[in-house]
Amino acid sequence: MKKQLLFLAVLFCSVSLFAQVGNGIELQIAQDYQFSPTTTDSTNSVTIVVYNTVASEQQITFTGLSEPFYTSDSVLTVAANDSSNFVLSFTPNNSGDFSDVLEFSGNIFGSGALNISGEGVQVSISSSTDTLNLGTTALDEMISSSITIFNTGTGTMEITDITSSNPDFTTALTSAMISDGSSLELGIEFHTLVSGQSTSTISIYSNDPESPVYNILLQASAISELSGSLCGTLNSTNSPY
Repeated sequence: MKKQLLFLAVLFCSVSLFAQVGNGIELQIAQDYQFSPTTTDSTNSVTIVVYNTVASEQQITFTGLSEPFYTSDSVLTVAANDSSNFVLSFTPNNSGDFSDVLEFSGNIFGSGALNISGEGVQVSISSSTDTLNLGTTALDEMISSSITIFNTGTGTMEITDITSSNPDFTTALTSAMISDGSSLELGIEFHTLVSGQSTSTISIYSNDPESPVYNILLQASAISELSGSLCGTLNSTNSPY
């Protein structure tokens, strides 16, 4: 009996972790859904699962939305105790903040409302430099610097990823949000066990429609620092010369 109660408790907790909207008709999504910043005249979409918890087939009607929000279906048929899905889209035709409420109801039982918001943007990325030389450091010691990233457009810039072509160069961040007219200091570190000059390309992925991938060239050098008597053999990777 105790094991059964424990199982039910765990099951209840697991189910409660999933966001649901509605009663009888349930959308598997958070009550307040916000689209990521979306470039004007482009479309951002999300697929939403709909559950019909009633023991009869239902016609689910969606109403209440106006531009720039859209649904792929105005009426959706869902079998008894079954699920289906529809697509909710956001297509802003100008910059600014938008919000609306999607209302839904079944022809037998169940209804709900989903709060929706989104921002139309036209961001533009730039940086304080397109090439950065971090200088020279000793082997196995770190050197650091930074680059300023600007959003000179309108709306919020969403940086979704920052990658480095050389693992000896790392960045302090891999994602960020920059409001219009603002900037971000991107910290960069260099650490290596190989002497000589190293290079890397930092690629910044954002919602800038003109430069979705913005590249910055990095350079740095490392030298060996030897003292005392030499024991062993110098080679191309550990020689200071």
